[in-house]
Amino acid sequence: MMIKIQTNTLRINILIDNVRLLIWLAIFGVGCTSKSHYDGPLSPEESVKTFNFAEDFKAEIFATEPYVIDPVSMEFDEQGNAYVVGMLDAYKPDSVKGKGRIVMLKDTNGDGRADTSIVFADSLREASSILPWNGGLIIAAAPNIMYYKDTDGDGRADSKEVLFSGFFNKNEEAQISNLRFGVDNWIYANNNGQAGEVTFNRMPNAPKLQMQGSDLRFRLDRNQFELTTGVGQFGLAIDDWGHRFFTQNSLHIQQAVIPKRYLQRNTFLPASAKKAIVNVSDHDPLMYQLTPAPYWRAERTKRRNKQFQENHLDRVEYEKDHFTAASGGTFYGGDALPKEYYGNIFTGDVAGNLVHRDILSNVDTAPIYIARRAGQEKNKEFMASTDSWVRPTSFTVGPNGDLYMIDMYRQHIETPLSIPEDLQVGMDFNAGSKYGRIYRIVPKNGHLAGFLDVDFELELIHRDEINVVYILKLLAKLKTGTKEQQDKIRKEIVDMLASELQLRSKRELIEKFINENLPDIEDADDIPNDFETFMNAEKQIALEQLSKEENLSPEKLSEIIGQYIFTERKPLPDEIVDMLQVKPKILERKSVVQRVTDKILNFIDTFINGMGGE
Repeated sequence: MMIKIQTNTLRINILIDNVRLLIWLAIFGVGCTSKSHYDGPLSPEESVKTFNFAEDFKAEIFATEPYVIDPVSMEFDEQGNAYVVGMLDAYKPDSVKGKGRIVMLKDTNGDGRADTSIVFADSLREASSILPWNGGLIIAAAPNIMYYKDTDGDGRADSKEVLFSGFFNKNEEAQISNLRFGVDNWIYANNNGQAGEVTFNRMPNAPKLQMQGSDLRFRLDRNQFELTTGVGQFGLAIDDWGHRFFTQNSLHIQQAVIPKRYLQRNTFLPASAKKAIVNVSDHDPLMYQLTPAPYWRAERTKRRNKQFQENHLDRVEYEKDHFTAASGGTFYGGDALPKEYYGNIFTGDVAGNLVHRDILSNVDTAPIYIARRAGQEKNKEFMASTDSWVRPTSFTVGPNGDLYMIDMYRQHIETPLSIPEDLQVGMDFNAGSKYGRIYRIVPKNGHLAGFLDVDFELELIHRDEINVVYILKLLAKLKTGTKEQQDKIRKEIVDMLASELQLRSKRELIEKFINENLPDIEDADDIPNDFETFMNAEKQIALEQLSKEENLSPEKLSEIIGQYIFTERKPLPDEIVDMLQVKPKILERKSVVQRVTDKILNFIDTFINGMGGE
């Protein structure tokens, strides 16, 4: 009986304690958790308003979720297509790795903002970087470097090759990345100095590269590969002279001064002299962020500083305004920004939610550069956001010269391995896993550029085989541009028609089509058929006119033209004479044959050569 009473008493006490606990949670617990330590996300339109530029620049939205998710890098190929790497498996356990993908962005309505994405490749493990190469993409996705290509034109990679294998792959923040094409025709990649035995699979019998303490360079056209100086993390900038600058967390810009191959050939050189890496910043480690330190970082910093003091260590850790997560250092080699920005290095700090700019200058007393702040950025950054979710992971320069900023946009960007477990309570490392933004940074007085900039397309026309239909489709895009844009491009194309030898004979017809037919075409995709119909009609008129002027047999004229198109052989004098319905006199024969031959060749040049579709 006594045991039963004691048991009941114990139950009552436990019940009372539970009630007290519930009351305490109701009074204090809910109040403490009703407001999170961390802010929520903003829409792209709201977030871009938080960008504070030191100069007269603005950020235009280029792409957002759902078309890009967890973007970490972007590159334009030789056709101006934008490819974006999404590291969808970032900070995920090994059991769910392999979710990364690469998408090609499309702007179907010409408003300068991507509205469609095509998955070029998926099921990638921690893909971090791409480089357009020979019609495909080289992909860095530890432990491999791969080459993917779309061979059937559907936008998806169907040819896949593993080029290199064996790279370190235990930390997505510090493994093979940043593929860059150098002026020496070598492709460079950051390895953060991580260990690894790397095999080039095109030469499986070649010695493996021992990667520890080095970065990588290779040439696929010569099957060459070797170690190179550097411990670059995420950010690799190569200037016009081939000098390499890389980013590494708290060291936002270092220079690889001497190539590793020169250091290795001297066996007596001490190891300390073989590093050949210099921190070239004259203002480390300070930066100027506009966001407060996140709760976990502030608390961790307090604890660490307390430990330093208790152990009498002359050391201090800072929770903000110091580079801790520098990322994506990029050389600006475009011309859309003012000329004084050419050659600058742009670097993000994903923890500080900002973009930093360095101006490089020579040093007379040493074989290095010095990276300095611009005068107007002595106590501010090129761009700093008040949105704590903004994570500028990398940058790229578009074909039109604009600077693009890739924003991973996450609540937390740090690996959980760096945060004490008790401070991880209340942190959702997946917050933002459905987001991603890419911005185009342009001068405030600049115009909104199209997705595939008209000036870039003109450059392609100058460089590649002239294609009339391509020019006409380009003109059709101008309907959405300003009058100034239309006038500028129209003049440029008309000048091109006059200067390009292959187009000179077509100028009158093309201008006629532009003035009379093009204004009535609403869909640019209709241009090839409409232009073909127009040219067939004009060709028939010209053929009949040539036959009438020279009194030629229409059937034999068509036969001669067909033979020339097939064999590229000029018609023989006897063949010309045979076409003439009135035979010339002996003394007139040579001049008549030459005149008719020239007219036939001019007809072919006008209506046949260079008229292929895209």
